[in-house]
Amino acid sequence: MLTLGVISNPCSKRNKRRNALIELYEGAMNYKVIFVEADKVSNPDFRTYVEPLRKGFDLGVDVWAINSGDGGQALVEQAIFHLEKEGIVSNATETPISNLLGGTANIRATAAYLEGRSLIDRVVPGSPSTSLDALRKLLNRYGDFGTEQLETVDRYLMQVKTGDREHVGFGFGIGLIPNFYDYYNKHGATHMTVFGLISAGLGALATYYVNPGSRKFIDSLFEKAQADVYVDGVHMGDSFTFLVANSLDLEVDFGPLHFKVKDSMGTNDRVDFRCNLSEDTDIKDIIGQLGNLFGVKKGFEPKPCSIENLVTRDANEIRVVPKSEMGYLVDGECFRTDESISVTPIGPLKYLRV
Repeated sequence: MLTLGVISNPCSKRNKRRNALIELYEGAMNYKVIFVEADKVSNPDFRTYVEPLRKGFDLGVDVWAINSGDGGQALVEQAIFHLEKEGIVSNATETPISNLLGGTANIRATAAYLEGRSLIDRVVPGSPSTSLDALRKLLNRYGDFGTEQLETVDRYLMQVKTGDREHVGFGFGIGLIPNFYDYYNKHGATHMTVFGLISAGLGALATYYVNPGSRKFIDSLFEKAQADVYVDGVHMGDSFTFLVANSLDLEVDFGPLHFKVKDSMGTNDRVDFRCNLSEDTDIKDIIGQLGNLFGVKKGFEPKPCSIENLVTRDANEIRVVPKSEMGYLVDGECFRTDESISVTPIGPLKYLRV
């Protein structure tokens, strides 16, 4: 029988909810599940997860289910690479990974083919938590199986390095998206923050030319990233409204909604990644393309995106040289640096089909 390891970040918002972890423990009582938790620290890094993972591997974990958000999963995956590189756990990267939708945006859950729940399941009182629902799906599918029956897929990630800091992820960005996340994090980092931001943005657009406050709000979101950008050694420019790179056809499981970025199609089965960038894009171009950029997950049809001055390239390396301190994004986490940033492929890791 499969031995499932659940590694939890006790500091994630969902896991801080009363009885959240107990609910998971009780939901897995009839299966062979090993639960390990990272230490509660204010500023975790990948080393926070090394010892809990090593303990689980020693106890015979066959599959890891990560009970955390995008940031926690990124650190777990980085710790897995570290365990193998340092010879602590041989073939650590061969152990399949799944995800329990324990965060806000849950971009990385896409790699595990984890379906989002219906709107009714999400909002009806008494329904299982999102993480418990995901754990049940995983156990119902594989709980009685052996490792030879697991259905997995290889996924390459991107390794992002700047100064002495390293990240692994499926999405990287500068410009507009980190500006959005800065606002998001400063105003509570909840689902309601995003709906409030969308409402505020629409209101500011309607009064952009008559309200100085509206202009300041919109201009702050569209403040350009001042940096020299090189894609596979080719200089692409030194001032960008946005740059987005992804090694996965990204999806966002967000509150009652499940969105998929349509213009990033075709990256799932490749080592290289897709890079979309624009030096000068007007806000009206972005707003006008929202219907093409995003769609409800089920039943959507990909549509081309016609943002003016948009450049799309397949790449094996991106180098960003900031002119001053700037924000950058890795999946759902925003950081700041004034040092050169390099983005290259890393992996693969094995993700479990659920």
